[in-house]
Order: sequence, then C-alpha cells, then structure tokens
Amino acid sequence: MISAFDFLLLAVASWRLAHMVTNEDGPFGVFDAARQWPYPFGTKVDAKGVYHDGVLTCLYCCSVWTAAVGALLFGLPLMEWALVSLAASGAGLMLGKLTRASFEEGA
Repeated sequence: MISAFDFLLLAVASWRLAHMVTNEDGPFGVFDAARQWPYPFGTKVDAKGVYHDGVLTCLYCCSVWTAAVGALLFGLPLMEWALVSLAASGAGLMLGKLTRASFEEGA
C-alpha cells in the first residue's frame, strides 16, 4: 500500500518530468533532441500515410509512462501498480491544470 504523501509525490513528480520532456529543451537541449530523434527530417508520416505523434510530444501519454516507471520504485503488486500509475498520472495532470490556471490569472 502506498501512503498519501508518496502518492502525491509520485503525481507531482510524474507531471513535472512529463512536462519537462514534452515542453522544455532540457539541459544542453537533451529533451528537444530526444523529441526530434525519431523524425530527423521533420516528417511524422509513415509510408502508409499515417501521422505519428510520439510519447515524447504528448503530455498525457508521457505522464502515464513517467507515473508507471515511478510507481515501479514502490514495489507494488501488479494490479495495485497499474491503478496507482493511472491515478498518479491523472492527479498530476489535474494539479498541472489547476496551477496553470492560477499562474495565468496572476500574470
């Protein structure tokens, strides 16, 4: 079982890491380079004409994966790990939306 503090910490950390990866350049441009790596020439359409937008460019997708990896550190049983991962991702995204609104109002 994960404590409320650990859950809140996981939610905030997963949102922050997902936000850094999807929206920021990072130190020495590492996140920007990682986002461009699969598509070095700027094209995201495969041979069948399907548009791909990867995990590294979607905040929601990246948040799920960062929460899942973070939840692995707690050594939870499989079902609890899956639920905690999804819940922490959702909670982190909600916190991000709430804080973004308050920052925009204050600016």
